[in-house]
Amino acid sequence: MDELTAAGITDPDLRASYEECKRLNALHGKTYYLATLLLPKAKRPFVHALYGFARYADEIVDDLASELSVEEKAEVLSKWGNGVLADLKKGISQDHVGRALIDTVKRFDIPHEHFEAFLHSMTMDLTVQEYESYEDLLEYVYGSAAVIGLEMVPILGPLHNDAFEAAKKLGIAFQLANFIRDVDEDLDRGRVYLPLKELGQFGVTREMLEERVLDLPMREADVAIRMKEPSQADLIRKRLMGVRMRLYASPDYLAKHGTPERIEDVAQHRLICQNPTAHQVGAGAMLVAHLMSYEPRSTLKVNNYFGVLQGVLSNLGVGVLPDYLTQDFPNLSRVMPEVESAEVPVFLAYPEELRHSKRVSAFRDFVQEEIISYRKQLKDQAVS
Repeated sequence: MDELTAAGITDPDLRASYEECKRLNALHGKTYYLATLLLPKAKRPFVHALYGFARYADEIVDDLASELSVEEKAEVLSKWGNGVLADLKKGISQDHVGRALIDTVKRFDIPHEHFEAFLHSMTMDLTVQEYESYEDLLEYVYGSAAVIGLEMVPILGPLHNDAFEAAKKLGIAFQLANFIRDVDEDLDRGRVYLPLKELGQFGVTREMLEERVLDLPMREADVAIRMKEPSQADLIRKRLMGVRMRLYASPDYLAKHGTPERIEDVAQHRLICQNPTAHQVGAGAMLVAHLMSYEPRSTLKVNNYFGVLQGVLSNLGVGVLPDYLTQDFPNLSRVMPEVESAEVPVFLAYPEELRHSKRVSAFRDFVQEEIISYRKQLKDQAVS
C-alpha cells in the first residue's frame, strides 16, 4: 500500500498536491526527506505537506539564481502567502501546495497562527541582515523553526501535553545549529544570524566572518594576499595595489557583434560573469548587478574569473574581468571604458611574530618586485 492510500487520501487532485509537496521535500531537504522514511506510511504525506509549504516560501526568498529584486520577492511572497492564509480560513485551496497543506491543517486542527508566524519570519529574511542580540534573534527563530515543531506534534501524536513545549525547544535548537553550520551560505545571502553581541564577547565581528579566510594569527597560513584590508589584530599589512573590474571582449567577438559604446548597449550582447553564488569581491558583484539591470541579451555565468576569461577568449561575449589579467592577454579589447567597479585594494598580510622570518621576507620581496614590474608595464603602455 502506498503512503497516500495508507493515509486515506484518495481524491486525485489532493493526491497530486501531496505528491508535489513530497517532491519539494526530496529535492530540497534530502536529510529531512530521509528522516520521514522512518515514520509510519500513514504519517508521511502530512509531514510532506508542512515541509512543502515551508520550502516553497523559503525558495521565493532564498533562490540565489533568481533575478528578482528584494522588493519583487517581497511582493511575490506576500501575494502567495496571503493567498494561502486566506485559503486556510475558507478551508479550500486551488494552490498546488496549499491544497495539501489545508487538508493537513483540517485533519489535525493545527492553529493558523503558526503559518502566519512562519511567513512573518520569511519576510524578515528579505529586510533584516543581522541581529544585535539573542533576544532579537528569537523573534525570527520562533517563526522559522519553533512553529514547525508545534505543527508536527498533532501529526505525530503527543503522549503528553508537555510535547508541545519540547517540540518548540527542539525546533529552536535545530535552527541554532543550522545557523552555526551555514555561516558561509548565509553570508552569500547577505545575512548573519549569529547575534553580534555574542560574537563580540569573543572578539569576532561581522567583517571577520565576511573575509572568509584562513586565520593568520592562529597560523592557519603564514602569508596571505587579500582583496580587502584585513581586520584581524596582530597582523602586519602592506597595501600592494588597487584592482578594478572592467569589461573586455575579444577582437573576433567585436568584429562579429559590434562594439558596445554605452552601458545601455549591454542589452545587445551576451554578458559573461561570475555566478552570484560564487565567492567574489563585493565591487565585482555590485558591477555585475548594475549591468544585469540593463537586461543583457543573454548571460554566461561561471564559478571564477578564469572561467570568465576563457569565455571571453573563446569569443562568447563581453566579460567582467579584473584589469590586471589583461597584462597576459594584451589582445583583449576594453569596451565601455566609463564602466568599471570601485577600486579593490590588494593587501599582503602576515602575523607580527613572523616579521623576521626569512621565508616570509623572501616572499614579500618577490611580491613587491612583481608589483613594481607590473606598474612599470602600465607606465610604459601609457607612454606608448
